Amino acid sequence: MAGRTERLGFFRGSDWSRVDKAGRVVIPAAFRRRLEEYGPQVFLARSFFQDFPHIVIYPLSVWQTIELNIYHNPELPPLEKMALIHQINQLSQEAQVDDRGRVLIPAELRDYAGIQETVRVVGCFDAIQVWHPEIYEQFLESHPIREPITQHLPY
Repeated sequence: MAGRTERLGFFRGSDWSRVDKAGRVVIPAAFRRRLEEYGPQVFLARSFFQDFPHIVIYPLSVWQTIELNIYHNPELPPLEKMALIHQINQLSQEAQVDDRGRVLIPAELRDYAGIQETVRVVGCFDAIQVWHPEIYEQFLESHPIREPITQHLPY
């Protein structure tokens, strides 16, 4: 696929964090260490799961690969590509993790995800998700692990 780059590693685990009065969320230390491999630039985007809104923080290099894959996808007609990018960019923006491990999440994006003070930060492959705790619990309850999936796990 065009634009593929080597992934530097996955974000694993989850932790609690807080959003300060300025709208900055503190990235938990374990995620910050992995993020340092990618660099401080990130891309903040909304999820597209309408029933479970949350924020996705991509290392910028990961997001650039996703953009290139959309751009070079011959199956997407030009107007659909443009509409997709407009939908993505509507609430998204580039940001930088500061030296204290915080990233500013714009108010409109926080409102979309229902995020206030306390958040659940979850690793999801090569991105970090930021969830309102109740929405995260609803997501987990409505999507239990099914037996066929567990057959692929070692234990």
